[in-house]
Amino acid sequence: MSLNHKSFKLYFLVFSFFLLSCSGVDAKSLQDTSILSQPTKSLDDAISINSNLRMVWNDEFSDSSLNIDKWDFQIGNGVNGWGNNELQFYTSSQNNYELSEGLLKIVPLYDPSHEQIYTSLKLVTKNKFNFKSPGIISIRFKVPQGQGLWPAIWMMPTDSKFGGWPRSGEIDLMEARGSNAQQVLSTLHYFQNGHKFQGGYHNESRATNFNEVFHNIDLVWNKEKISFYIDKKYLVFETSLNNALGELYPFNEDFYLILNVAIGGNFVQEPVPSEICSPSACDDSQKLIIDYVRYYK
Repeated sequence: MSLNHKSFKLYFLVFSFFLLSCSGVDAKSLQDTSILSQPTKSLDDAISINSNLRMVWNDEFSDSSLNIDKWDFQIGNGVNGWGNNELQFYTSSQNNYELSEGLLKIVPLYDPSHEQIYTSLKLVTKNKFNFKSPGIISIRFKVPQGQGLWPAIWMMPTDSKFGGWPRSGEIDLMEARGSNAQQVLSTLHYFQNGHKFQGGYHNESRATNFNEVFHNIDLVWNKEKISFYIDKKYLVFETSLNNALGELYPFNEDFYLILNVAIGGNFVQEPVPSEICSPSACDDSQKLIIDYVRYYK
């Protein structure tokens, strides 16, 4: 989300809505029409490395303050709204986040009295900790509800070994639109004679939507295959690009993790201020809530 690639999500939005209108299944690949959302084997059986995995990095957000040894703040509004016409200014202010009840809560905020009327938070592990295949990243979360909100859990390359975006890849574990708390998306971005992406989405029922109920997103990150699961049961998307990209395959390099909520932009509708937190009124349903982040090797 920090680069102009998300402008391509306009196509992604139209295409995913087309697919959704054609099917009522819970999860579907954006590359084919095969049903992917039926219950699969547990992660214990789904990846060969699982029996040897141990947790090597985590944040349970159990302290009263953010662990600055693990996270850094990305400040500002980028170029052209991070290349996506986003409206928020990212801060390090505690107005835009809180730690309570063992949870991290990212607070997108509308305050017309300030010069920057939309503010939010963007946390990164860049220069703190790198993630690399093979392994599993598991994150338990709830998304905010409100038109114009764009929560994301995603990863960017630490060193951009193969060049600027998208040549060095991007891994979007979870993105959602605040106007539709029943759906999340997982996507890979890469370069192959231009920008390419592959991804899928998963839908929950109204009763178990991603705003009201905690869910897990798991990135099962093998050297030759990348898989995304919801609740260790539903396969959102899976692909192997090694043969197609050859020596330019970027997804076995170091990546850093990003947690943020954008406001407005090409991927979502125009924000409705009354549906976004204000200094005088803010409900947990309007926040991106992270219970934990766990990394297994």
